[in-house]
This record gives sequence, structure tokens and C-alpha cells, in this order.
Amino acid sequence: MPSAEEWASATKANVDGATEAHCDALTLREWLRVTCKGKGPKGGVVTGVELKRGGHHEAITQSTPGEATLVTPYLRGADITAEFTWADEKRTFSASWRYLDSKPEVIGRFVNPDLPRGKMVITFFGARSVTPHEVSAYNLWECNRPTGRPDDEIEGDPNPGCDAYKDDCEKLFACTRGDPSVKVVCREGTVPTADHRCGRICEDDFQCFGTHEKCRPFDREVKACQDTP
Repeated sequence: MPSAEEWASATKANVDGATEAHCDALTLREWLRVTCKGKGPKGGVVTGVELKRGGHHEAITQSTPGEATLVTPYLRGADITAEFTWADEKRTFSASWRYLDSKPEVIGRFVNPDLPRGKMVITFFGARSVTPHEVSAYNLWECNRPTGRPDDEIEGDPNPGCDAYKDDCEKLFACTRGDPSVKVVCREGTVPTADHRCGRICEDDFQCFGTHEKCRPFDREVKACQDTP
């Protein structure tokens, strides 16, 4: 991990919504640092940050009065989500880098919770790199939209293994609840795991990006990224 002296020569990163959130982002070698200081968009002081996903088990978060920082590896295959908190609101930061792509020009985004949900989805899909988790969140939102539920009461938990049922909302909801009668459908390079999800085929923990994921045996010949108890 870079030292404070090394960060002084880092490159400013392009993150959608960072200026509005009063945050800045820097990249240095394979590292990404996101810092929010002082008051946020609504006037409340920043109070903390929590890593929700990704980080290669090497990410760290630091919070002091009026400042919150996330430092994480940023490599091909990255799928990072963190939540920054101010006294009067929360915003989600996400960053991704698909394996086969060159490094994205816009490496991440802060989501403004006050945006209408439809506009938020358009913002996601207008970005150069969209994560499987974001696609799953969009599919769930589409199925929940006719119910009129508020966004914070949307049924289901985004699960890329359930996206095959996006045109059958009852099955999509059942799959995201973990109903064993509706099996996950895993894309190439992933396998169904015991937690009703699709785990990335791996050789070591460094290839796993979930906060609690480890590379564990799936069968006699294959290992997969799976959540640890």
C-alpha cells in the first residue's frame, strides 16, 4: 500500500458525482483512494465509510471527525462498493473494471439517493463499465416498479445468477430469496455455490472480490469464490 509521501504524486481519478459529494479520488499504481472531507452536499459533516463489497481483502477504511477515506486495490475484475455517511445522508460509491476492458476513463461513481430511480438506472447504463450486480439491481427494480413500492422496500436481493428470470418476475423474486426450486443460472467462468449464487472460478483468494469471499473447493477439480461464514 502506498505511503502518504507516495500519494502526494498520485493521479486524480475521474469519478462521477465526486465533486457534488465533496469528495476526491486518486489512483497510484494498482491502488485507488477515495476521500470525503468536511460538509457534504446537504451541509452535514462526513462521519464514516463502510466497505460493502470488493477490495481483494486488502482494502482499508479510515474515519476521523470530518473526514472518511477508502483505500483499495483497483485491478482488472474489480467490483467495489462502499457506503459513505454524512450526518444527514448516505451515498453509495461503486467502482468496477471488467476483465477484458482497458482501464475505464470513468472508474467509479457516487450515487445520489435523491435522483429518481429511473434516472439512477440510466446513469448506471450510460457509464462505460456496468457491473453484474448493477444489472441485477436494475432487473429487480423493473419487476418491482408495477407494485409501486418505495425504492427502500424493493423485494429481493440483487443476484446475477437470477438474471435469467428477468422476464418472469415471480421466479426472479423466488430466486433472489434463495428458493431452492428456482436454480441460479451461472454465466461462463462461474459455478453455482451453496449460498444460491454464482461464484467465480478461481485459483486463490486474490481473484475473489466480495468482502467475505474466499477461494474454496467447489468439487475435486475446481475452486470457486464463496462467502465465508
